[in-house]
Amino acid sequence: DSVSEIARKMNSTLDNFLPEEMFAAATIVELNASGTRCTIWTGGLPDMLITDATGNLKEAIKSQHMALGIYSHEDFKRDVIVRQFELGDRLYFYTDGITESMNLAGKRYGDPRLFSIFDGESDDIFTEVIADSIAFRQGLKQDDDISLVEITCKPVGADSVEFRPSPL
Repeated sequence: DSVSEIARKMNSTLDNFLPEEMFAAATIVELNASGTRCTIWTGGLPDMLITDATGNLKEAIKSQHMALGIYSHEDFKRDVIVRQFELGDRLYFYTDGITESMNLAGKRYGDPRLFSIFDGESDDIFTEVIADSIAFRQGLKQDDDISLVEITCKPVGADSVEFRPSPL
């Protein structure tokens, strides 16, 4: 199935399954086997970030659609975004639990702080985002879910997937 068809099927299932006030923010991505082309459907999540191999921010892709489970099958938008990548480029997806977290002064973490980490200075952006988010909260309990995904554009192989649970 294509990315747009997967999104359509998931939307239809959720539209029939979830209570009216619930929905599912999602990004659906297909990276080709050579790691150089990506097809993206995104709805209801913060910007998807694209960096080069050194971690410099190249592009922020805004969600193009509403979250899954909001629109009926007839009104659902299936348009996808296609991007070409260099080997080593990285894709980052995250939930708003990171950028909306608060510190003791009542200040939000925010997009500018998050985006500042993507400057090519970090050897491990994934770990730095998590560590900076924890430090920013100054001991306050996290009050929203946090998800962070990093994908490195490279040819698919047996060692392609690494799962690193976060200490959040």
